[in-house]
Amino acid sequence: MLWHYTMFIHAEKICVDGRINVATERVFDQKCAVWFSKASRWEPTANKVVGLEDGTIRFGNTIDTFVVGGGLVRFGIDSPAAPVSWKEFKQTGGITMREGRAFELAGRKVGADPINWFCSYEAVPRENWCCIEEISDVVDLVAFRWAKSVRLA
Repeated sequence: MLWHYTMFIHAEKICVDGRINVATERVFDQKCAVWFSKASRWEPTANKVVGLEDGTIRFGNTIDTFVVGGGLVRFGIDSPAAPVSWKEFKQTGGITMREGRAFELAGRKVGADPINWFCSYEAVPRENWCCIEEISDVVDLVAFRWAKSVRLA
C-alpha cells in the first residue's frame, strides 16, 4: 500500500475533484508529479512550512500541519497507480544528481527515507483509491491512530 499524505483542507478538494492531482509547485525544474510514500505512520516531507510571530519561517512538524490543516488525511492506493520509484524519478524526473541529493538530504533531515517515495506523472483518480483515513483529534495524533474518514467520501 502506498499513501498520499495531506491535510484535511486539501483532502476536501481532492474528494470534490475525484482525483489526486500532480503537484504544480516545484523546487527545481523537475517534472510535476503526485507523490506517495510507503511510510505507514506519516511521511515527514508532507509537513508544511509555518510562519512564526517574529516573521521568520520554519519547516513545520506534524502537530503544526495538523493544526494548520484541520487534521491529517491519507489516501491509500495500490502500488501500480504510482509506478515511479524515487530511484527512477531521479533518472526520468528532470533533476540533476545534485538536485536529487538535495531532495534526499532535506527529506532525511526531517526523518524521511527516500526509499519510501513513489510518484505518478499523472493524476490518480478515485477508482485507484483503496481507502481514505484521517486523524481528526489531537488525542489520536499523539498515538498516530488512523481511522476511516467519516468527513470525506
